[in-house]
Amino acid sequence: MEQYDGIIVILMAIAILSVTVFGLIDSIKNFDKRKEEYKRYIENKKTLPKETPNYYNLYKGIVAEFEVYKIIHRKLFGEYRFFNSVYLPKNEKEVTETDFIIIHENGIFVLEIKNIYGNIYGEIESDNWIQRIEEQNKIVNMYNPIKQNKNHIKYLKQNINMDNYNLSDENIYSIIVFGDNSNIESVKLNESNLKVINVNELEDTLNDIINNNLNILDRSQIDEISSVIEEYSEVDESVKVNHINTITEYS
Repeated sequence: MEQYDGIIVILMAIAILSVTVFGLIDSIKNFDKRKEEYKRYIENKKTLPKETPNYYNLYKGIVAEFEVYKIIHRKLFGEYRFFNSVYLPKNEKEVTETDFIIIHENGIFVLEIKNIYGNIYGEIESDNWIQRIEEQNKIVNMYNPIKQNKNHIKYLKQNINMDNYNLSDENIYSIIVFGDNSNIESVKLNESNLKVINVNELEDTLNDIINNNLNILDRSQIDEISSVIEEYSEVDESVKVNHINTITEYS
């Protein structure tokens, strides 16, 4: 038996090496796949030119949106369609940009993404929240994202016929998603139709809502509503630039 010990050791070493090599190959393939997926996402976003005001903050937001995109694309249960960067008309001249809208058999999810870091403070009804960056001893005021998303929902309802689909306010979910570098303990919310969460909580949050509510839209209704939303997601670059230059989220 001893004469086979060396062979067994060699075979075990080969097996371990093979597993390691195949694991490395899979990791490389997965990295390339993620890189290509991100590249396609950025191309689909038609990133604005660098001379656009607030360009770098906008680009940082796109990076966070991609993380949200992956969660929706890969992890969400049920029948749905989702749209990123939807420019909903407020009137004949103005639009409001909504980060994500998901038309789901359970209802409609409206997501506002905030990829900022530091400690976040604010009240539900206050106009402004505070971003405090301790290491820089810096305080930045930001418009209350709950109110911001409330406006998005207002104009969404204005542009689709809720009654046609038996939709009510109870079927629309406002979800504010902060990056994982944000400390949101003082503003975190988990109400039935209003959530303030970090990105790492998004998958569970969405699927908890889905698992605890009845389906209200069928496939044809999802497609009908989506056809309206699609019209507002495929807009000219001039609309996007004009919106950034004239942002008025307060009304």
